[in-house]
Amino acid sequence: MVYKEEVLSWFKDLPGAKRIDFMCRLVHFCVPLELRFFGTCVEDLAKRDFHYLRDLENKSNSASELTKLTDVTDCAMRSKLIITLTLLYSSNYTCSNLLFRTLTNLESVLDNLPKNEKVANELQLLFTLSTNHPAFTSEQKRAFNLLLEKVCRIYGSFLPAEHKKKVLSHHGKPEGKQRRSASESSSRSSVMSSPTRTPEKGRSESASVIAGRYNAKAK
Repeated sequence: MVYKEEVLSWFKDLPGAKRIDFMCRLVHFCVPLELRFFGTCVEDLAKRDFHYLRDLENKSNSASELTKLTDVTDCAMRSKLIITLTLLYSSNYTCSNLLFRTLTNLESVLDNLPKNEKVANELQLLFTLSTNHPAFTSEQKRAFNLLLEKVCRIYGSFLPAEHKKKVLSHHGKPEGKQRRSASESSSRSSVMSSPTRTPEKGRSESASVIAGRYNAKAK
């Protein structure tokens, strides 16, 4: 028997990419009314951080801002891309196409990037987010999934063994059957890693830290 407390404890300690992967898989088992209810709950929780993330949200959905995020070899740029993916609107196809070109450029420089745990986690999170994001087409998601598999091969020694065994496989479904997921932002080396659930004040402080870090790197 699986106990709720054990599942919650296990989920709480997962790195960001695994949390996103697990939640996106889980929602595919929900019926439509459950999805609507969960969407309402997530929307209410997201309102708490709206003030702190509003500027970042605008930048993440601005084509002119995204044209500045082209140097994928730079750690600060990769962190910004992660934030951008979490705040990108599901219907913003102009920006998603720009992001697709930028992210697929990573393939040509993967072998030249530093081989360490920080870079491995950043790349894993980048392609996990993009593979699941509803703003991308099914073809784009498949391309991202192939890149995620390549990341796991090149950086396998720096990634948790559990994730290396099986990379995402459910994203080849017709686009109409893809279901939207929600992800919670947190701040660490790669912006999202393994955050714990915090009170409203702590959540707001976390969001303000992310916003401050993003703006500081933009200067």
